[in-house]
Amino acid sequence: MRHTTLVATLAILLGSTSVQAATGHACTFQGGKPGEANAEGNVGPFQTNGNEYKAEGETIRAAAKDARLACTAGEPLGAQGCLFNGCVDLAAADTTTTAPKN
Repeated sequence: MRHTTLVATLAILLGSTSVQAATGHACTFQGGKPGEANAEGNVGPFQTNGNEYKAEGETIRAAAKDARLACTAGEPLGAQGCLFNGCVDLAAADTTTTAPKN
C-alpha cells in the first residue's frame, strides 16, 4: 500500500516538473534565391527552396543571429540565399495552446 502511494506521489511530482513554459525566442530564415532581374533591373520576389533554418535563444537578437548564421552557412548563395521569416516569443506562444474542450 505504501509503495503504491509513493509511486503515485513520484509520478505527480515528475509530471508537474516536466510541464514548464518555454522561455526565450525562436527565429526562422527561409533558404532560396532572389528572383530574376527584369529588363529594368528590378529583382523579382524571393524564390524559396524549402530549406528552413530555425534557432532559439534567450533574446530575439541571439535567436536571429544563430538562425542567420545557420542559413548563411547552409545556402550556396550565402547571405543572399536567406530570407528572414520572423521571430516568436516562445513564452507567449506556449500559452496560446490549450487542451481541447469536451
